[in-house]
Amino acid sequence: MVEPLMLGLTTYQEALRALGPLVDPAGDVRIVELAHNACVEVTTPRGIRQIGIAQLEEIVLNSHARRGVADNGPGASQSDVLRSVGLALDELRACNVRVDLGPDMLNARFFDGHGASHDLTYRGEELDALRRASAARRNGQPLRRVLILQSGANSAASVVELLVAEFAVQALPALYARAVASVTEAPDLVLVQSNGESSLAAIQEIRAGKASANVPVVVLAAQDSAVDTQQAFAAGADDLLQEPVLPAQLRARVRTWLLRGRLQSE
Repeated sequence: MVEPLMLGLTTYQEALRALGPLVDPAGDVRIVELAHNACVEVTTPRGIRQIGIAQLEEIVLNSHARRGVADNGPGASQSDVLRSVGLALDELRACNVRVDLGPDMLNARFFDGHGASHDLTYRGEELDALRRASAARRNGQPLRRVLILQSGANSAASVVELLVAEFAVQALPALYARAVASVTEAPDLVLVQSNGESSLAAIQEIRAGKASANVPVVVLAAQDSAVDTQQAFAAGADDLLQEPVLPAQLRARVRTWLLRGRLQSE
């Protein structure tokens, strides 16, 4: 098991948000959690700075004191993105983190509780989309809500990992579809992992709900799935993606359907 360091003091969201103003918004920055030194190492074009636990705690407390103060300066975008990455890392229960952020690229490498390494990467237009979502969140706008109806226990973990920095993501078993359809406030988009007849029934349940009837539904079809495209669309799906799907493709498709759903509701 890999033991967390930064989470022993604070959350990644708080720590990375607090470190944002310390980095150069025009240059590359690397933030590395060093368990063996009990510190965070921040590398910028100006050099390397090691921040120990006590100093990091002070930086976070000062950040709390400034919370609510409008910040639209040149470093705001950097802080916004780091905050969103931190929130994602908290949701994923990450530890031993390294974040590389530049004008056109973001990569967050982290370990899960079992010691496996993961990468969360945004490039080019993808990073611009993350910046927009992060700035909207800072300005008080809620993240768009994406519900994943998963085919098995924790089967949607990799999909959650790809989306959680940019959207408010929740994963539930497909058998919860009827309960989702009965609520008065539906999610903004539903992803359904295909697993035969039960996934088709889940789509139909979503379509039968008063609030969820017009919510975009995207099917994630496994290679060995018994559900074909015609069946999925007949059940009420709007789109179908074949797994494994590229991260950028999945996020782009989610953004597209969220935009279409918002335009239809206006």
